Amino acid sequence: MTNKGSISGNFNTNRTICKRCKSKVSFYTDEFKEHDLWLCWKCGKFNGITHVCDEFNDMIKINPPLIFELIQEKILVPVEPNC
Repeated sequence: MTNKGSISGNFNTNRTICKRCKSKVSFYTDEFKEHDLWLCWKCGKFNGITHVCDEFNDMIKINPPLIFELIQEKILVPVEPNC
């Protein structure tokens, strides 16, 4: 898969720690693994990557509370890191 777009954040998507506040970052994806989102629940910073459509990035940038709606509706679901 190729990255069609991403939303910049204050942490590296290869890590699970927020660079800004040093807290654990949660990783979410959708059913088809087309949209990935990293979210720091402590400071609210997020980073998203879409593999199919740039509209996802635009929607999240314009309306960040949409992230919480997508999680609440289980459109984005948590992914546990491999230990």
